[in-house]
Amino acid sequence: MNASELRIGNLVDLGNRIAKVIEINHLACVVVDLEETQDTIEDYERVKGIILTEEWLLKFGFELDIEDDGYSKGKYKVSVSDEGCIFFIYDSFYPIEICEFKHIHQLQNLYFALTGEELILNI
Repeated sequence: MNASELRIGNLVDLGNRIAKVIEINHLACVVVDLEETQDTIEDYERVKGIILTEEWLLKFGFELDIEDDGYSKGKYKVSVSDEGCIFFIYDSFYPIEICEFKHIHQLQNLYFALTGEELILNI
């Protein structure tokens, strides 16, 4: 993974554990394990994106919208398929497709860019 893809607060996969990025530099990032409180320095080659699933959307406070077959949070909606996710924003009543993505850190970055707020993980 490239350093330019990450922001402090992003969740990443380290193979055997999920961690939160707490510091970024050009050579590595510092992460803290979600289950432990120990932080470690990780090379970017070891850091992977976490595939965004319906379970993760629920943990981030999105709600299942059976009528539209997706997950919504306020005026934002995410549609999940085998190929990835599509992020929509509603302008009045019409959805506008913003982008496609596959990983949690991409959703976190897009949500922050649009709202100025972090997605809060409800475990």
